Amino acid sequence: MFSGLKLPTLEEFIEMMLSVPHVLINVDFKVYPLTMKTVKTVMPILESTGLIGRCIFNCIDCDVVEYISDHYGKRTVGAPHFYPRILNYKPGDNGTISKLWGVCLPQKDVTPQNAEYYQNRGVSVLCTSPDTPEQVKSSLLCNVALPLCDDPRNFIEIASSMGIWKPFT
Repeated sequence: MFSGLKLPTLEEFIEMMLSVPHVLINVDFKVYPLTMKTVKTVMPILESTGLIGRCIFNCIDCDVVEYISDHYGKRTVGAPHFYPRILNYKPGDNGTISKLWGVCLPQKDVTPQNAEYYQNRGVSVLCTSPDTPEQVKSSLLCNVALPLCDDPRNFIEIASSMGIWKPFT
């Protein structure tokens, strides 16, 4: 399906985003041996182009989350503390959780208990792929702030019927 698709360079992406000032940007730093070097290269570029304020940053390496929060004061999203692949998590109220704007729960972990754990600490809850009607209802009942849908049609229909969301007119 995506065979032959050309991904833009960072410069091309920045140029494209500068032309659409209403679009928010999700920057997901993947973990590999040079992740922190990449972060330290990309962040000043986003800052100098004026795009940094439109970005939400996420990474499962909590050292990256902490760096972005401490050096740039920007919105960061991390993995839940129980996520098996999370790296460098620091426990306690002054640890990693204090650096997070949001936490992204895998759909199977969207429960009232998990959502409340983070919401009670001032952290927004996001979740991945609430695409079936049951997943959408569960996410909405847990007050998920940002559902990351692969197919948003069920979300739009159910949230609209619950009076939570209405389409732009």
